[in-house]
Amino acid sequence: MRILGFVLILLLSFGAAHADDSVRQELAIEIVELTTTGAMVDQMVDAVWPTLEASIVAKNENPSDDALDAMKAEYGRLVEALIGSIIGDVVDFYADNYTEQELRDLMAFYQSDLGQKTLATAPKLMGEIMPGMMQKMQQELPSMMQKFNELAKQKGLVIS
Repeated sequence: MRILGFVLILLLSFGAAHADDSVRQELAIEIVELTTTGAMVDQMVDAVWPTLEASIVAKNENPSDDALDAMKAEYGRLVEALIGSIIGDVVDFYADNYTEQELRDLMAFYQSDLGQKTLATAPKLMGEIMPGMMQKMQQELPSMMQKFNELAKQKGLVIS
């Protein structure tokens, strides 16, 4: 009889944990839907495109406006595919790393005036910062990696 009681407790515990996972998954989906807008692809493309376009122009002799427009459209399709492929990962991340209450709190935040302002201004922030950040990273990365390799060498480690 004790074994039957123990098995019943285990089954009920598993069922409650599974139900909690299901609720967290549903809440995570709602959060992703709240925070992911249709304009996200355009905003990401607009944030990065100036840097990509400058690189294309610098490395190619007089690329046509049509060619640049086509490349921007292709980049947009690639970004859209990327976002689509990571949405499930984002949902899983929320469900795996936040409690049900934390997910409800996040939803309440994103539905609040401040949350809506955050969602509205985040793309602008990325648009203003991303091009300069990408350019600076491209410029500084070789020097940074050289310093890192030197530090590793001082510690008797080989990186490259």
